[in-house]
Formats: sequence, structure tokens, C-alpha cells
Amino acid sequence: MLKRRHFLAVCLLATCAAAVPAILTQSGELLVDDQGWALAAVNAMDGTMEVLTDGGSHPPIYEINVLRPGNGVYDLHLEKPVPADVLAVNKPFVLRFKARAGRPRKIRTALQDAQAESWAHEVALTKDWQEFRLPVKTDSIPKSPAVMAFQVGGTSGEVIITDIKLERS
Repeated sequence: MLKRRHFLAVCLLATCAAAVPAILTQSGELLVDDQGWALAAVNAMDGTMEVLTDGGSHPPIYEINVLRPGNGVYDLHLEKPVPADVLAVNKPFVLRFKARAGRPRKIRTALQDAQAESWAHEVALTKDWQEFRLPVKTDSIPKSPAVMAFQVGGTSGEVIITDIKLERS
């Protein structure tokens, strides 16, 4: 009986030990989630944002309505700060999200600080939900606090974004 218990304990330890490295090295580590994104207006843009879900069991759905386009093309931003320790590691990221618009239009996603954009990508939205998976390859590490932003200004109308995740790739 002692030998059988010993054998079971060894098997259990071997199974657990084999699983630990897979968990620790797993890609897709969540760095920025879909909670707490905020609307920021620049260059006298006019728009509103509504969160269509509570974020409890479902991801929040952010509905941005551009009421009056401003001077710049993408001057209404849905944005969230990116922790400095995330950027200091200088490893590739992936930005994942789902989006649609009231009518076909383009928006930009960007990683930016007060001085510059270190990465940006433009996507075309339609009336149908689309899922995007964009590799974030920065030209440089932002020197001041940075934000991940969805730049939606420039054209009036609605943009709906949900299930936002910035992950290690």
C-alpha cells in the first residue's frame, strides 16, 4: 500500500511540475483589459460615449457618437493608460478588439504619449461586427505616460467597440 501511495504522489508531482512552465510561459498575457476606457476630446471635437453593458459577465460595449468632427482627422479618442512597466519590457504586443460602425468608415488605433505616437494602425469598419488582431510593433518606447487609443473623430456617426485586450504576443 505504501508503494502505491508513493507512486500516486510521484505521478501527481510530475504532472504538476510539467504544467507549471506552460502556465508561466504562456503567450497572451493580458496587459490592458476592456474595463475603464474613457473618451477624450481634442481640437474642439464634440461627441458622446455610452457604455452599453455593465461589464459583469459580458465585456463592456463602448458606443461613441461623433456629433461634430473637429479640425483633425482622428481627434476623438477612446483611450486607456498603459502601465509603464508593461512598456519597459519591450516585448511585442497584440491589440485585439471587435468593432462596427453605423456606416463604413476608418478609425485608427495608436500607442502614444504626449510627444509622439510610437505605433499606429488604421482599420476599416463596416456595419457588421469584425474582429481585429493587430500586432503592435513600436518604433520606440514612450518616454512619458502612454495610452492605447482608438481615434474615431473626423466623420460624424457612431462607432461601437468591445472586447478590447492588449496582450503579449
